[in-house]
Amino acid sequence: MKSDQLTPILIIGFNRPSTLSSLLSKVETLGSRKIVISLDGSRSKSDELKVFATYEVAKTWAKSSHHEVNVIKRNDNFGIYKHCTQALSEFFLDFEVGIILEDDIDFRQEFVSYVDQHQFDLKKDKVQLPVFQRPNLSDIPFTKDHIEFDSNISTIIGSCILWINTLQFFDITLSWTVI
Repeated sequence: MKSDQLTPILIIGFNRPSTLSSLLSKVETLGSRKIVISLDGSRSKSDELKVFATYEVAKTWAKSSHHEVNVIKRNDNFGIYKHCTQALSEFFLDFEVGIILEDDIDFRQEFVSYVDQHQFDLKKDKVQLPVFQRPNLSDIPFTKDHIEFDSNISTIIGSCILWINTLQFFDITLSWTVI
C-alpha cells in the first residue's frame, strides 16, 4: 500500500513529554503516513515547562521522522473537552478516516495494519472496526454494555469516559471492541 493510502493519525497531547516521546518512537515504526500532533497550551505558569518540553519533543521528532508531520501547538489551554473537539474537527476536515491516539496510549502494530487494510471499506460503511484499545480493563467503571455503539471512526484512546463526552457532539455513531 502506498504511503498516501495509509491511514492518517491524530495524536492528542498536553504536558507529558516522556509519554509522547515513547508513543512517537512506536509511531516511527509504522509505514510512512500523515501524522497530526495537536498539543494543548499550558494551564498556568507551573505547566509551562512541561508543555514546552512536550512541544519540543513533537517538533524534534517531526523534523527527523519519515512521516509527513504537522504539529499544532495551542497557545491557550483549551482543556480536554475543547482541545479534543477542536483537534478532531480540524483533523476530519482534512481526512475521511483516521486513527486517534492519546499521547499516553500503547497500541498494537496489528491494529494499525488492520485499519490500513480496511479503511476504504470503512468509508463505504462495509466494515465495523475496533476503535478503542485498552490494556487494562479493571479500571473501567462501567460494563461493556454501556460502551457499545455503531461507528465509522477508528480510534485508539486511553480515557474512554472523557472521549465519549467529547465525541457525543459530533454527528457520528461510535462503536468499539475492547481488545
